[in-house]
Amino acid sequence: MTQYQPLKLVSLNASVPSNAAKANFSNLKLSLTSPASILVDAYSDQKPVTVHGDDGVQETLHVMQAMRVSVCVVENSQGAVVGIVTKRDLMGQRSVAFCTSTGIPRSDLSVRDVMIPRSSLYCISKEEARSADIGDVVETLKRIGDGYILITDNQALSSVIYCVVSTQELNSMLDTHLQLGYRALNMMDMHFSLSGLSSDF
Repeated sequence: MTQYQPLKLVSLNASVPSNAAKANFSNLKLSLTSPASILVDAYSDQKPVTVHGDDGVQETLHVMQAMRVSVCVVENSQGAVVGIVTKRDLMGQRSVAFCTSTGIPRSDLSVRDVMIPRSSLYCISKEEARSADIGDVVETLKRIGDGYILITDNQALSSVIYCVVSTQELNSMLDTHLQLGYRALNMMDMHFSLSGLSSDF
């Protein structure tokens, strides 16, 4: 039986731009033994999917639904990455906790209020991913406990976020339902978990 290993993670603590892309995986079917380079190459020549910290929560949910993504890169006005936001952040515990602690109604929340800040993000390099199998990427997701992983492209002077690979996309490619990075954070999460359905977050 193949033993997969988590890939080397580095902290995303510098000011980096984003080339994060939305790739079309509808016809891409892989297995755990497939080279992760296929996954990396699937993001080539794709347009970025980003939101801004000042964007409203409901507006951002509409963007995610329209683009069929469950996670977006958050940029500031200079185009630097300031965080990551997921559907679960926008709809779940993080938004409820912020509303409760500040008294701000949910309709007035911005992405910045609920996003995962850059200082809490970790990533793997594109070179690291290219030398691995899909199973190693899956094992890395298990290790970090998130529903996504960032892959960076090392440039001459800095690192650029090349893509964001989500559990949702991996499930589609592997034709399975891996519970990667899935933590029941609220009653809605528990409902999906107990029912055996995907929350698509």
